[in-house]
Amino acid sequence: MAPRMVALVLTCVVFCLFLSVNCVSACSYTREQLLSVRSSTPTDLLPVFLVSVADLVHFFIKKVRRRRRGKRAGVLVRLRRRGSRTPLPGIFLSNVRSLSNKTDELALLMRRNRDFSSSSVLCFTETWLSEQIPDCALHLEGFQLIRADRQRVLSGGKTKGGGVCFYINNAWCSDVTVISQHCSPALEFLFINCKPFYSPHHAMIHLIPSYRQRLKLSKPAVRTTKKWTCEAVEELRVCLDTTDWNVFGSATDNLDEYTDTVTSYIKFCEDSIIPTKTRATFNNDKPWFTPKLRELRREKEAAHRAKDRESYKGAKYRFSKELKKARSLYNKRLKEQFSNNDSASVWRGLRQITNYKPRAQHAADDLQLAERLNSFYARFEVQHPSPTPPTAQVSSATLVSHASPTTFTTVNSTVPADHPSPSIAISVKEKDVLRVFRKQNPRKSPGPDGVSPATLRHCAEVLSPIFTDIFTISLESCHVPACFKLSTIVPVPKKPHVTGLNDYRPVALTSVVMKSFERLVLPHLKSFTSPLLDPLQFAYRANRSVDDTINLALHFILQHLDSPGTYARILFVDFSSAFNTILPALLQDKLSMLN
Repeated sequence: MAPRMVALVLTCVVFCLFLSVNCVSACSYTREQLLSVRSSTPTDLLPVFLVSVADLVHFFIKKVRRRRRGKRAGVLVRLRRRGSRTPLPGIFLSNVRSLSNKTDELALLMRRNRDFSSSSVLCFTETWLSEQIPDCALHLEGFQLIRADRQRVLSGGKTKGGGVCFYINNAWCSDVTVISQHCSPALEFLFINCKPFYSPHHAMIHLIPSYRQRLKLSKPAVRTTKKWTCEAVEELRVCLDTTDWNVFGSATDNLDEYTDTVTSYIKFCEDSIIPTKTRATFNNDKPWFTPKLRELRREKEAAHRAKDRESYKGAKYRFSKELKKARSLYNKRLKEQFSNNDSASVWRGLRQITNYKPRAQHAADDLQLAERLNSFYARFEVQHPSPTPPTAQVSSATLVSHASPTTFTTVNSTVPADHPSPSIAISVKEKDVLRVFRKQNPRKSPGPDGVSPATLRHCAEVLSPIFTDIFTISLESCHVPACFKLSTIVPVPKKPHVTGLNDYRPVALTSVVMKSFERLVLPHLKSFTSPLLDPLQFAYRANRSVDDTINLALHFILQHLDSPGTYARILFVDFSSAFNTILPALLQDKLSMLN
């Protein structure tokens, strides 16, 4: 009976498959189509049937949802696969109050409660266990028992209560070590150390890198600079050229007021005419990134924000073209620095290539430190006070215009009696002042009077007559204007860690006009002092260097050692704060003796 049923079922399946392939029952034919069936039907229907079966099989393969390659996903699958390797151990804590009476309940929880049986650690307090209860009576399958019962001697005579224990899951950890345990009337504790199976043999250390981006290392430096454009320089030159300088000379007969008024007016003209620009310099700025590149970058960013594709493409092209040009100019400038016979340019180029920026160390802005440094540098003058000579007064004097030679109608100059008059008068010529002003470095900072070197250089033809007048009056009256004697002293630490006042180097920022005046007077002083200098002095003398000193010292030493039975001892002496502790009174006396 069974084979017949199987054959019938197979026949039905084949018939249904044939109907589904040919879909004969779902088709309707006309009379003409039925008459033309014989002529249009091929003699061999097997290829047609096979193609239909192949299409049906391909259709079923597409419809059947294939299992993805790899492992099964899902939260439950991951939990089963993880087992006891949990990120955080599951800990069950309970106050059981007599653990021996609850062993059956624990066994039931182990069988029925998955959370309880999969816990990594079971912690129980108030176990009420004693030495009479063995570990085998408290055994849980798959767990390791560690207990600390209350001891009668240590607990102050208590016989009941207390006690703690741990059940450690063997699937989670089998390496358990008891660190310490304690029992007292007030406290009971048990410390254990568990090392799970999946933990590494080494301790994991979380390191936080100390590296920070260069942009975040320090805040951007905001600098305000003056833009010395050709138009601004020409406007400043015209302003100073059209000034009537006779007004300043005829308004006062005091040299200090005269000089202070002139320098203040020059500073006022410079501040009002020369435009300023405030810019922020970031730590990661490239040396070849010019202001034009910054402007083109802003245009490109604006086009990108506006989503203007054509403008963005044009701005991007202009930015790339200007970037290549700026880089080539920067490389060319570096090559010129190395090709020139100038050591300062070479070192400047090396600093630019390596991006070396030394930190400028300055002392803290402390008034007490300033007073202590002032007392420290002037300590020798306090011990040897020198009388201050009376200031030369100019009475009933008329300062003549700089267009003609400067003369005094009546000059009553009071010179100290012990100060002999110079045998040769010092004269300052306008062409010398013009030459010194043209050599000024415009990158230098101005002094306390506010007159910048750039103004003296760009307007040298206009300012040389008025300052020639001031220099001549100063030399004739033997008086230096008060504004020229002011200095801004910045104590710069010599060492990273300052231990005393001697570790500071005082750097003085003096008037640029006064420096020019000193250069004009220096040749006159050298004409008197050069014959009196020691021939072995190499410092601050022209055409002499440290190499000459070393060669001469080696020559003397080797010449001495050529003689038999001789030896040489060399003593190196360094005077601490030699230039900072020069006594002006003694220097003045020595110069007076030289006339």
